[in-house]
Amino acid sequence: MFDVAQALADQSPSVKAVDILGQLTSSRADFIISDDIEIPNNLATQAARDKISELMKELDAVLKPLSDAHIIYLGTTQTEMTVYNSIAERSCKVRI
Repeated sequence: MFDVAQALADQSPSVKAVDILGQLTSSRADFIISDDIEIPNNLATQAARDKISELMKELDAVLKPLSDAHIIYLGTTQTEMTVYNSIAERSCKVRI
């Protein structure tokens, strides 16, 4: 994590990288780029897929309130039971 020049003063760093299974608690963001949260290792069972889906929902809680905050998910589906299907169910725009 680090601050980029010209970033406004804030208790949160202006750039931070965290694994989806890492420590998201107490993080705040205006903009989240979620890249490849679905990998073969974390999709072996339905329970694992459910865990990733719940962690995806947790990203909404990380967004700062009262800002033009948004999340972009980048990724490649690994199975027909992809967790990325839940994004479309949450009224998000999906581009393939």
